[in-house]
Amino acid sequence: MIANFVAGLMQTAVRIRRERDESKRREEERNRKAQERAQLQKDIQEEEQRLEQLNKSIECWERADRMRRFITAYAEKSCSWPVENQAQRSAWIEWANQQADRIDPLVNKKPVSVLDRKRELSWW
Repeated sequence: MIANFVAGLMQTAVRIRRERDESKRREEERNRKAQERAQLQKDIQEEEQRLEQLNKSIECWERADRMRRFITAYAEKSCSWPVENQAQRSAWIEWANQQADRIDPLVNKKPVSVLDRKRELSWW
């Protein structure tokens, strides 16, 4: 009887160990899947942010392009204005080109503008 009892204990111990191993494996699998989901969520969020930035850049580039086309048309139309208006015209064309450069994502060195200081007003 002792031999049967010991054999039963051994079988029970083996079964318990297998169940623990299986439980541990399932838990590790759940953790792995949770990490994969978290990484996927992070990757999706980063990709959405990159796409949003791309779309903003395209919008700014198109806006700058429209501005430059308008400036060119303005320069062509206004070249026949009286001589006394030419200094004002040239100054406006220079200023307008700077504004287009400020929003163009392809312009590396942005012109400085008083508008860059706008947020300082909230500090006062």
